[in-house]
Amino acid sequence: MGARAWSRLFGGILAALLCALLGFLAALRWTARSPAPASELERLQADNQALQRQIQRLRSEAVARTSPPVAAASEPPAARATPQLPPGALEAIRSAATLQDKLGAATAALEQLQLRKAELEARLEALSEENRSLAEREQATREALEGTRRLVEALQTEVRTKQDRLGSLESSHRALLRQKEDAERRLERSARILAELEELNRRRDAHLTLLLRRYRELTEQYRNLAARLESPGEGAVSGGGELSRIQNLVSLAEEDLRQLQGLNAQAQALYKQLR
Repeated sequence: MGARAWSRLFGGILAALLCALLGFLAALRWTARSPAPASELERLQADNQALQRQIQRLRSEAVARTSPPVAAASEPPAARATPQLPPGALEAIRSAATLQDKLGAATAALEQLQLRKAELEARLEALSEENRSLAEREQATREALEGTRRLVEALQTEVRTKQDRLGSLESSHRALLRQKEDAERRLERSARILAELEELNRRRDAHLTLLLRRYRELTEQYRNLAARLESPGEGAVSGGGELSRIQNLVSLAEEDLRQLQGLNAQAQALYKQLR
């Protein structure tokens, strides 16, 4: 095989491996930037396995093509000819060795990416568990909020009921205040009327006392007049004066009686006001 053919062969193998490796590294970098779902991780794992198989196949082909052909077993060692390498074979071997080193580095990077993938899967599992915990906490919070809402509604209903009762009690209180004010006004008027009645009774008692005294004086004057009339001589001398005193006492008694009647009328009017 010529040098140009060897160069083309190893160049094609190297280009294929580098393209596959770059595509896989780009996919794994995207996976490292954002947590992929479970289906995407499985797909990347399948691509990884396929790439490993392709790398192994290309590595086997490179080793087979760079190894010199094995001589026939029946040919004696002395008759073997020294293999003649084409002009570009050494460079192709070096390129294959470099490619193997790059494959080793790519394999190590692939292992690191697999570790990163495992970390991402663990992180995804942790995030899923945290999501489930948050969902449970959210459900518990919703239940607590629902219980709080029912409690607030019950308290609002109770407050409205108490406000209605309070309004009724306030109306009753205002009515009682009006009744109290009316009662106080009536009591004040009654106290004033009673004071006037007491004054009228005092004056009536005074006039009654005067009437009784004048009645006794009239009775005494009539007795004296009767006694003098029984003695004709004495009766003629003082009868005129006694009659004048009797008439004066009668006039005073009549005046006291009129005053007493007026006081009685005032008392009757005051009694009517008390009703």
